[in-house]
Amino acid sequence: MAENEPKSLEAFFQKSNFFRVVHADGCYGGLTPRGSIHCGFYSERVAIPQRTSIPIIDGQPGPETILEGKEGLVRELDVDVVMDFTTAVSFHIWMRDKLETLRVQMQVSDEDWNALLGRAK
Repeated sequence: MAENEPKSLEAFFQKSNFFRVVHADGCYGGLTPRGSIHCGFYSERVAIPQRTSIPIIDGQPGPETILEGKEGLVRELDVDVVMDFTTAVSFHIWMRDKLETLRVQMQVSDEDWNALLGRAK
């Protein structure tokens, strides 16, 4: 390295106008036709009814009845993240390090950790 080359580089983080915090219960994704990885993060909940009926009993609202709605779970996609290979590797390393720190803080044993990762013997 040349003597006049910097030994470090500062990075300043600036939030875009579209920055927001999203909650994720899971993700769904895969490979794109151009070889990137996409991951759609979703929050999961039961379906909210589209129409209900509330009877009036002695002038007071009674128990609500669902008239129309969907069955099952709703997975509401909040954001889709697309990464190239190099970025995905960097994300993998970053996530691995954060998970290891959290694992130690939560005192998850090696046996339980391997089971979570599907590597149980």
